Amino acid sequence: MFIWFLASFINGHIRRDIVPRGADIKGVPKDVADHARLRFHHGRTYGPLQKLSYFGVFFILFPLIVLTGLTMSPGINSIAPFLLDVFGGRQTARTIHFVVMLALVGFFIIHIVMVLAAGPLNELRSMITGWYRASHGTSVSGGDKP
Repeated sequence: MFIWFLASFINGHIRRDIVPRGADIKGVPKDVADHARLRFHHGRTYGPLQKLSYFGVFFILFPLIVLTGLTMSPGINSIAPFLLDVFGGRQTARTIHFVVMLALVGFFIIHIVMVLAAGPLNELRSMITGWYRASHGTSVSGGDKP
């Protein structure tokens, strides 16, 4: 995970594709409506919901689950006692840790359901070869424009 994060930071993937912008926030209601109707837009860029969910997982949930996990450790408490104060004690850290775990499991389940709903063969092809069939009958690869 750290290697992916470092490579994505260096090559600009995080800034370009993960961090949501104002237009992404404005596009959330339409994207939610499209997903509710099972209308998926295939292309090279992530949609507003994808950006928000990936950003939330990478920059909020993963750091939070690691920090709360460390907070529950007596060994870490001797090195970094401020973590207990940040999270309001071991029991609160445990509760937050559990809720974040549920959110990550929910993300995983929704992620798998969306892959299946969007067409698993096309999704697998894109993961293995880098080629993805876009909405308008065109193939998109890493270097081509849609």
